[in-house]
Amino acid sequence: MAASAEPEQYPSAVQLINAWIGPVSFWAIVLNMIWLIPLLIYTPPYFRSIEFSVKAETGETMPEVYVKKGVITVTRKHVPFRTITNISSRAGPFDRLFNIGSVHIETAGYSGSQQKGPEVKLEGIVFYEEVRDFILNELRKFKAPYVTGTEVVHPTEEPVPRMEGLDDEILTTLREIRDILKNQKTRR
Repeated sequence: MAASAEPEQYPSAVQLINAWIGPVSFWAIVLNMIWLIPLLIYTPPYFRSIEFSVKAETGETMPEVYVKKGVITVTRKHVPFRTITNISSRAGPFDRLFNIGSVHIETAGYSGSQQKGPEVKLEGIVFYEEVRDFILNELRKFKAPYVTGTEVVHPTEEPVPRMEGLDDEILTTLREIRDILKNQKTRR
């Protein structure tokens, strides 16, 4: 006769799951709290530390974009208008949900294969398109013939200033150069 096992000897699947889920979920919660609690404490001061400025406190326009952020390590960047090469604005689906966006500023000295992305990101701005347009307008004032790439620029030629005696001197020098070149050519 075959030996039959009693049901009390083997726990059911529900009993096994309950025996493992309790301790596993407890430790999962504990381990997640190790990083979540510091993150919740650090985030509000970090967001309060972020500053962007393209205007001086007096209301006059500064010739640079100023960015400051950080709680433990404070980073301050001054990007002069004369080094700005590209400006773009971005608003992803998450940004549009909260009606915010970002302005990305690239400079001539920062571009290259080692750098990823723009030098300065002004993120979480409500009026991001207005900020981008303001910086572009200030660039147009700062850089005399500033173009965005879509404008057609016709070069203007300025005549060489004429001075008495200069034309004769230039002509004499050019004739001497011509004679030297002829002499070198005949020697070969």
